[in-house]
This record gives sequence, structure tokens and C-alpha cells, in this order.
Amino acid sequence: RIINDDLLAIDRDFTLIRRRNAKERTRHIGTARAHETAKTHNLAMANIKTETSSDPMGVEIHGSAYSYTCNNPSSVLGKFLNYATFYHYDIFNKSTNNYDSCYFGMWSDFDLGNAADDLVGCNLNTNSFYVYNGDPDDDGGSGYGLCPPVQNVQFLKTPNAPLNDGVDNNHNGIIDEQNEQLGLSKFVYYVNTNNVPNGNPNTADDYYEYLSGKWLDGLPITYGGDGRGGGTGATSTPCSYMFPNNTDPNFSTPWTMVNANIQPDDMRGIGSTGPFTLPSGSKKSIDIAYLTGPSLYGRSEEHTSELQSRQYLVCRLLLE
Repeated sequence: RIINDDLLAIDRDFTLIRRRNAKERTRHIGTARAHETAKTHNLAMANIKTETSSDPMGVEIHGSAYSYTCNNPSSVLGKFLNYATFYHYDIFNKSTNNYDSCYFGMWSDFDLGNAADDLVGCNLNTNSFYVYNGDPDDDGGSGYGLCPPVQNVQFLKTPNAPLNDGVDNNHNGIIDEQNEQLGLSKFVYYVNTNNVPNGNPNTADDYYEYLSGKWLDGLPITYGGDGRGGGTGATSTPCSYMFPNNTDPNFSTPWTMVNANIQPDDMRGIGSTGPFTLPSGSKKSIDIAYLTGPSLYGRSEEHTSELQSRQYLVCRLLLE
């Protein structure tokens, strides 16, 4: 199984891209066979950025996508790996500029079968955000029908956190351990509507607001309800993660789209890691996995979290 990545589809900013060194390779790890496609995208000459109209940065991204075919598809490992794809990114600063306060984000318009009945959330314990169906029946011509799947986007490797910052950045219950990574730093959901503060981004500042966990008007996301101080369960307390259920240790009340009475819709969201520095000549690496599995109980945040935890453990073992 070979999954071909295309950074043009992931980051449409870079329209003048010189592609080189595309290659494929196969690896054997234990009982799984890995198929990998690697590509290099030179962004140093990307002088026109049609998506954000922001200034060129002189950055080059090397991206590879890979998947595993397990010899025993009925095993727990096989079931997880045969429905997972992995993405590795190396980010090189080839300019003379030293960048600070950088964020790397993974954006997803999930369209889980019937795109009009989705819900989203995040899980800090596994550094992931996810989509699940709004009811047990994913109806419509593009739907999965009864027992639709769930999909998780998990940050497996991120840049290291600042030393001694007093924060459990990677959500493992340990503060300031050696080589602590940033993990999932922000998760923001927004609606597919233009010219509203919780809608589609347009300017360079809009994109950075979402990456850094703010609304387009610069207001902080607040815990509960619609994240803007309105709706069921709303508070005025700023937070970094939308719909984390019960995984945000800063809050004792679970927050999901379900208990906020947000209706299923065409959901999209962005998970990001940061801030981190990117000095001239430096490199940062990031690994992300898209993990898919059945939701045995229809719409179930609890089962989604259980599925994430087991898949996350498998993915971490593969990286180590």
C-alpha cells in the first residue's frame, strides 16, 4: 500500500515550488511492512503565496507519507496499522532570518462519509484531534451507514518544549522532563462561513490566529459552549483546546460538541504545535498519524478516546 503525499494540497500557500528527489522505499519492521513515498519541496523561492498573501520565509519542507501492511490483519496491531497513514516532515530554515513564535499546524476538513453530520473534538492525553459522526447512522449517498468510523489526527513527534517552563507540554503528567516535546499545543474548530470571527481564515493574520489558538478577531477561545462565551456551558475562562471532553486538566467539567448542544455539520479544525524557534540554518522534525477505526457504539466520545489510546501506544512504539 503506497500513500502519495502532496504538500501542494496540504499547504496551498506555496504556488511556486520546485519538486525534486521523489523516491519510494519499502521497509520491514517486525510483522509489518512499511511502504514509503518521500518528496522534497523547495519553498525558498516561493515568492507568491496565494492562500495567505504573506511574505516568503525561505523555508524548505521535506515530507514523506507511509503506511504499513501487517502480516496478521486480524491482530490488534494489524487492525490498527492497516487503517493508518503516517506523515513525516523536516522543516529547514534556509534563509538568513531567525524566526521565533513559530507554529506548525495540521488542518483537516474531515468529511467523514456524509460531511454534513460530523462532530469534532480533541484528546490531550494522546496529543490528537478527531472526528466522529453526529449520530449512529451516517446517512446519505456518501455516508457509511450504521456504525460509522472515527478518525484521529495524532502528533507523534514535535519540536522540544522550552527548558524549565513549568508546563506539562506533552500531557504525560510530568513537568519539565528531559527532552520534553511540545505535543498538541492548540486545537481550534471553525465554521465554513466567510467574514465571521469564527469562520474561514483569509489574511495572513487570520491563519496565525488559528494556529496560536485565537479567534479571527483576536479574542481568546473560552472554555465551554461555542468557545466565544455563548451557548450551553459557556464560561469566560480562556483555554487552548476546544472540545477536549475530560482530558484538559485545567477544567473539571467535560466539554464536547454534544454537551454544548452544537449540531452536527461540515466540521473542520486545526491542531497545532508551538511556539518554537526556527533559527537560520536550523531544522525541526514532526511526525503525524491519521488513525481510523470503527465506532462500535455509534456516536461515542468514550469509545473514540479508547481507540485513540490503543492506537497511540502502537504508533509510539513504531517510532521508537
